[in-house]
Amino acid sequence: MNMPKFVFTFVLILLYEYEVFAAINPPECGKRINEIRGKGLNKIVNGQIADPEDWGWQVYVQYLSFDIQTKCGGSLINSQWVLTAAHCVYNLEQNILPNPPLYKIYLGLHDETKEEDFTIATEASKIILHPDYDDSKFQTEGLQNDIALIKLKESIKFNDQILPVCLPESNSEFSNKMAWATGWGRLDGNGASSKFLMEVNIPIYNDSYCTKKIAIKYNTKNSICGGGNNKGTCQGDSGGPLVVKDGDKWKLAGITSYAAVGCKNETVFAKTSAFIDWIKKTIQENSSSIPNATFTIINFSTIFKKNFKFSAELKAQKSF
Repeated sequence: MNMPKFVFTFVLILLYEYEVFAAINPPECGKRINEIRGKGLNKIVNGQIADPEDWGWQVYVQYLSFDIQTKCGGSLINSQWVLTAAHCVYNLEQNILPNPPLYKIYLGLHDETKEEDFTIATEASKIILHPDYDDSKFQTEGLQNDIALIKLKESIKFNDQILPVCLPESNSEFSNKMAWATGWGRLDGNGASSKFLMEVNIPIYNDSYCTKKIAIKYNTKNSICGGGNNKGTCQGDSGGPLVVKDGDKWKLAGITSYAAVGCKNETVFAKTSAFIDWIKKTIQENSSSIPNATFTIINFSTIFKKNFKFSAELKAQKSF
């Protein structure tokens, strides 16, 4: 007996959604090198330089063109997708559209002047900005929906030093928790950028505090703020991760967006949990294949046929 087409379609849809949504938080996500190897990190006492093998989801996003070179951070969220800030890849005032081949993506990088043995260098194949991203009113309203997805040219194989970060649930809140921000940005508002990946431990504040402290209009729906008192992120750190330990996993609470001039006060981050549905939908719409789907469908088909045959035989026996 032939397999009904609707069954194939139904199974395909289920598998497709499973592959897409399961890929958001793969089993490897949210682990740091010390948690994998069971040893302490090699840190400078009271320093801010990260361990060369730490923060496996940290991405170095480099833009290269004929007359300009810029850098930003990003976060690896699965084997083929990176989250970053929209303003890192697009500027509405200059109307510069993102050109994927001009973006070099580094994973497992510590010293920006040389690669580690485990560093992976690749390119962007597709860049997707949030449809409601807006920087046209930055002076009065800041950056709105400052988030973008970068699809990598090749799928990344995870190792101890390169692992994705976990994404939070859409209703997750991290107010009044301590977090870590990382990047290669300026060491102070007027200084040079860091050669090494830096880290800073900062508090995440509640909406009431942020609304009072942020000088321009602050959107509590899609933003969080943290840091201050000369501790936080700066130019060059944009797009990078703000992570919080939740149970035994590190989750991406925010994406570095903007701060006041001088980088001494609070930093505003895009609130990751506010964009989970958009992230899932965007990855789903831009995924071209489903790993192992054909094999699984064949198995489902076999099971269905066996069950259908058994049911038919049983029905036939009862009719006598």
